[in-house]
Amino acid sequence: MSERPGANFAGDPVAWLRERVPWLLDPQLGTCLVGTQALAAACRRAGIAPPTPHDIDLAWAPNAEQGTRLLNEHGVAMTTTDGNLARGTLAMKVDGQRLEITTFRAANTDALIRERIVEDLRERDMTVGALAVQLSD
Repeated sequence: MSERPGANFAGDPVAWLRERVPWLLDPQLGTCLVGTQALAAACRRAGIAPPTPHDIDLAWAPNAEQGTRLLNEHGVAMTTTDGNLARGTLAMKVDGQRLEITTFRAANTDALIRERIVEDLRERDMTVGALAVQLSD
């Protein structure tokens, strides 16, 4: 880990991810930047001084089993707690940084990705957690 978490990707986390883990941008995965990084991106777009996030949190369509397979295939999987696994949250290490990625909370896995993202955000708290930036677009 770096001395200051998030120091490597504070400026543009989407570009950082695109460069290091381009497979995460596959539209079928629906990977989204969520939480404080999504808030910071929204602030930058609006011309407002953004907060300084210290981590990257992601959400995506694969369930924990599918996600574990993908992370292992790409050599970035990290162990996580049983509690995280029960919530569908996995961990990966990218360029020395620990990232967490959680399965969308929406129950309808047959819905289109865009619909699943919207439903996931509805299930999150209505603060920073309910913001997302889809990486593929």
